[in-house]
Amino acid sequence: MKEISAEGKYLQRDGPPLYVNMPPVSGALFWTRGLVERIEEPMAKLKATMRPMLDLEESKEVVKLHASLLASLREFESSKYSEWGKGVDDVSQSKLKQPLLRRDAESEPAGLLAVNFDPDLVKLLREVKYFLDLQKAIGEVDADGNPRYKIPDAAAELFKKAETYRVQIGNLELIVGKYNHVLQTVLDV
Repeated sequence: MKEISAEGKYLQRDGPPLYVNMPPVSGALFWTRGLVERIEEPMAKLKATMRPMLDLEESKEVVKLHASLLASLREFESSKYSEWGKGVDDVSQSKLKQPLLRRDAESEPAGLLAVNFDPDLVKLLREVKYFLDLQKAIGEVDADGNPRYKIPDAAAELFKKAETYRVQIGNLELIVGKYNHVLQTVLDV
């Protein structure tokens, strides 16, 4: 587990800082979106109020730097999103085919059950949830009217069943807990 920095608000890791509860890809996109908003607002105010100053040589360099920074942030967003989109189909299909219950051979007594809902599926469901929030927040669409960050079909289908998965996993964990309790407390006689 990564160390928590900034008094519990951010995770220390490679890449952009994330809030503790954010998944990696959509969290990085929220972070870049926040940076874009922080640099666009002052530039818009500068352009609106100080039009004559923008003709100076120093101002042209600032405008060029602003455009370069925006392009870099957009490129980072696109690369993160496309990298995430490539692995979605593999995760959603292969992980759903795994058995939901497994025997834990290392437990004492041997043979206790454990729920086997893959953490990658949980991460994928969280990513989709935050991507939907991001779509609502920014409201950007491409030329065809599609959201800028379109959720892959496999992930969207998986997310439609997220509540069902959550309820079933909760029920399975209750059943497994009771089963394991009986195995641990029953006498050998």
